[in-house]
Amino acid sequence: MKFIESSIISDPTCLQAMLPMIKGMLGNYTKLESDFMYSLLLKIANITDLSNWQELKQIPTIEELFGDPLEKVKYLKPVLLDSEYSSTDQYLNVYFRLMRTECFSAIQKGILDFKKGKLDERDMSVYYNVSVDDI
Repeated sequence: MKFIESSIISDPTCLQAMLPMIKGMLGNYTKLESDFMYSLLLKIANITDLSNWQELKQIPTIEELFGDPLEKVKYLKPVLLDSEYSSTDQYLNVYFRLMRTECFSAIQKGILDFKKGKLDERDMSVYYNVSVDDI
């Protein structure tokens, strides 16, 4: 237990990776208690995206493309207009995430419209029998 606690304190981003181990350790509690604690930890892990913006993939993952709208992602911060950024890294973090979201949200919407059969061909071109070998 101390290992998990010290790991999460030193690197909060590891919480999500540790969830399966934590779930196994909740066996000493009643099912209701352990289910509640696990769901709470899961929500915290999903709300807290403290990952370094430099570690984000430049190309969206399958989960991002087919998941919730990118505009509603929890880690997007607004541009500071009336105050200063605390560091260059904070500035780059905000702008990189916003530009990445802006870039790929149209693709995500196009995929969703295509799956629903409502894609306007003026919005996005669809190519069949194409594969990507390497990026």
